[in-house]
Amino acid sequence: METNLLHLQNLNQQVAQAVAAALAQAQVAGGGGGAAGGSGAGATGGAGGMIQLQPQNIPLPHARVKATHPKPFTSDRHKTRVFMQSCENYFALTPNMTDKEQIRFTLQLIEGDAKFWKETTLDDMD
Repeated sequence: METNLLHLQNLNQQVAQAVAAALAQAQVAGGGGGAAGGSGAGATGGAGGMIQLQPQNIPLPHARVKATHPKPFTSDRHKTRVFMQSCENYFALTPNMTDKEQIRFTLQLIEGDAKFWKETTLDDMD
């Protein structure tokens, strides 16, 4: 994640430099007089009418973690806690799921002796 942040900051600097170069070239081509176009966000008039871009704090997108699905629950009661913790961790990493979606997702992972209970519960939800 830190690598992605550094990459985005580097990309931001490269874009700012490219825009500054394009504005400088436009100033030279247009005669270099005044600070025309210098009223844009992040731009200020510099010496000789050159436009200098000021660094802006551009919000970086929030990196998402792609979580793996929990292993299916095979009705082994000794593994119930591990299964529930795996599901809770998955939901924490996938916050856009509604409560009903979380229930259905968990039920789809149930196999073995609890399969009848799973099917009954899904029927009751409909």
